[in-house]
Amino acid sequence: MIKLTNIQATARKRQLFQAEELRVERGALLALIGKNGAGKSTFLKALAGLESLVSGQISIEGSIYTFGKDYFPSKRVSYIPVKIVPFGAISLLDFVLSGKSMERNFLDLPSQAEQQEVKDLLAQFNMEHMTNDAFENLSDGEQKLALIMRSVYRNADVLLLDEPESFLDVSNRKLVFEWLKKLSEQGITIIFSTHQPDLAAQFASGFLTIHEGKIRLESVDKLNAIVSEIF
Repeated sequence: MIKLTNIQATARKRQLFQAEELRVERGALLALIGKNGAGKSTFLKALAGLESLVSGQISIEGSIYTFGKDYFPSKRVSYIPVKIVPFGAISLLDFVLSGKSMERNFLDLPSQAEQQEVKDLLAQFNMEHMTNDAFENLSDGEQKLALIMRSVYRNADVLLLDEPESFLDVSNRKLVFEWLKKLSEQGITIIFSTHQPDLAAQFASGFLTIHEGKIRLESVDKLNAIVSEIF
């Protein structure tokens, strides 16, 4: 479980959001919604230990940390941005395999079993024929799928995704959300920002909303009321 206590985010002297207490159960699949500039990306990056604008405490499975002081989640939490700068001349296979690079010695090469595990992931998205393609030559959507697969291969406990549906065609959007739901059912906690709440509601277990300076947890059955209030 993730528990946030007395969190607050301020940018350019404006409060983005605050909450006295927020609990996210293990295995939750939460859609994060709010207007542009509300602080969705700031919130996700803070949970990943990548944002200095947020203060307060975070507890992950009972271990308590303070934002900006001792919160460095490393491999336990994986953040997937909307888009990344291509990594250059690295193959799709090696890019996904790099998810566990910190667990190996510098000179160790991935085993055949590890390579097969990644190939099986690629097959789930019909990308096995791209195994040796350069990551930099992939489309934006293909790079997004690779980022998600890299985090799954990394065995992170928490996945944080900024607009996972961006750059994906309709079939792959559905496939990604089905996959995220399956991962949440396996105990992985997932929070993703989205501009498509109707689509998210088909898979999410709940919503996190950022509105009028507050972040709250809401149930899926309140979607219509939530959307009308925020937008």
